[in-house]
Amino acid sequence: MKQLEEDPEMSLFFDTLPDIGPLYPRDAFHGGRTGPLALKCDLEGTFENDYEISCFDVVSLYPAVNFYAFYPIGHPNVLELNKDVNWTKPEDLHPYRGLFKLFIIPPDDLYLPVIPERIHGKLIFHLCHRCAVEISPGVAIRANSKYNKEIGHKWCPHTDEQRGFVSTTCSVELELALRKGYRVTKVYSIYHWEKWSDTLLRPYVQDMMRLKIEASGWPNSVCVPGNPELEDQRKKEFIERNQSEYGIHLDPTRIERNEGMRYLAKTCNNSMWGRWALRCNLSQDCITSSPVELHSVLNDPKLELGAVEMLAPNLFSVPYRHRREFVRPHDKYNIAIALITTATARIMLYDYMEKIVKEKDCKLLYTDTDSCFYLHRRGQTPPFRVGEMLGMMDREYGDWNIIAFYTGGCKQVYKYFLSNKYFQVCHENEAEK
Repeated sequence: MKQLEEDPEMSLFFDTLPDIGPLYPRDAFHGGRTGPLALKCDLEGTFENDYEISCFDVVSLYPAVNFYAFYPIGHPNVLELNKDVNWTKPEDLHPYRGLFKLFIIPPDDLYLPVIPERIHGKLIFHLCHRCAVEISPGVAIRANSKYNKEIGHKWCPHTDEQRGFVSTTCSVELELALRKGYRVTKVYSIYHWEKWSDTLLRPYVQDMMRLKIEASGWPNSVCVPGNPELEDQRKKEFIERNQSEYGIHLDPTRIERNEGMRYLAKTCNNSMWGRWALRCNLSQDCITSSPVELHSVLNDPKLELGAVEMLAPNLFSVPYRHRREFVRPHDKYNIAIALITTATARIMLYDYMEKIVKEKDCKLLYTDTDSCFYLHRRGQTPPFRVGEMLGMMDREYGDWNIIAFYTGGCKQVYKYFLSNKYFQVCHENEAEK
């Protein structure tokens, strides 16, 4: 493994080979979709009167997924198929539902790819596996157009088999991919669950949301100074809306700003799903002065060893971790919940991205897990539903105009300039440095 990490040629060779081993559920566990679709957009001066840049993010993305998504219940049926198929539509998956390890071929004309692949340590959304491995910005030779020639695109010369790749993914993401033109030509393994529920995590989310809403105090939209009757009516409507939308019963006597409780409830709501996916194979150290124990660790075939260090005469430290096939999960481990949460979150973001891309006079600039920056005509209505409720898009910096946006790439430092009639400021995401 060490030689594979240190030798670029060896790493490139193995990256081009398909992984046709057993299905390993954690291979389907990816994070949020993050990356630029433009590196620069500067409106200051020339286009500032006609266009504007907006930033929207999903209200409580992961709690929304936990609230609405379907999750498997019980143990899966493990199916080792290793058979050729020709899946081109979501109905072809029937009757299977769960995790799939398969060979999938992307379309060559999709602006927003669906199925990601981890290459060179990064999560890449691509349309050609070989181009992604070789880091080549090619387009399909079938897309040979005047526009592509003028901007100097290289042609992607690879066949469908070279463009395709082995992917471990869940059915919710695979169904979207098939609708967008992906093709599955071989299925290796399936983890199939018979029973699913969309209320598995809902009670927990409801409890944490109730605590957060009550600790946030009354929102500004219901406060009407000088008109207590109208304010009481709006507060009543606010409570009824939460009851009808989410089944959350709010106690008006407990709605009061409490920063500590709000932070606690928000943290518990956002991070609960991740507890099911905590890694079970972190590196450990065996510190011993016993020759028998040292010999046992050094010759254990189930362990991957690091460099042995002598701490003192007759005292040794041996770093180790278990080989993947010998790892035992902890009592709270349920990777299926975590990977379905992240996959569904990517699909929710994809839906918003697609609406922006399809809207006239809109240009998607950047996405980051639950948010989108995009360019549009000034005053143009967003192509999606905007609101403060769970899972809706909410505008960031509503009182400001974003007049310029710059980024160096995925998860690199980006800047955007905000202005109003009084000030102009520059925001830089220093947390990504």
